Amino acid sequence: MAERGRFADRGGVGRLLSHLTDRERAVLLAQYGLEGQESPATSEQVAQKLGLSRQQVRQIEKSA
Repeated sequence: MAERGRFADRGGVGRLLSHLTDRERAVLLAQYGLEGQESPATSEQVAQKLGLSRQQVRQIEKSA
């Protein structure tokens, strides 16, 4: 829950992300490069980072 506070300064995106589950938020942050990384991560990279399959990453992204 402490992580939600850091999104407050990001405006509308932060408000939207704060309504997601931790897993959904982690997938979207990595998938779209919102974690301050240089570029968005691939589904494979996100899956490896979070211990998920690529299919699970795609399903989470779609449902979020």
